[in-house]
Amino acid sequence: MKENSIKNSWGNNNYKQNSTPPSGTHNYHFVLYALNTEFISAKNKEEFEKSIKNHIIDKAEIIGVVKNKD
Repeated sequence: MKENSIKNSWGNNNYKQNSTPPSGTHNYHFVLYALNTEFISAKNKEEFEKSIKNHIIDKAEIIGVVKNKD
């Protein structure tokens, strides 16, 4: 299988663990897709979502919440 990566919201192609938010609450959204294709060509999130639209078999989503101890 050919690998392809797109830039995340930090402008990187990999995950960068973030520290606890300085104040308030921060939500992490994780989405896992089951696709009926082996390769998706995309440079960013918008292109990725458009290119998988007709290839989604199923998806799972979880939201994690991190709250700073004020």
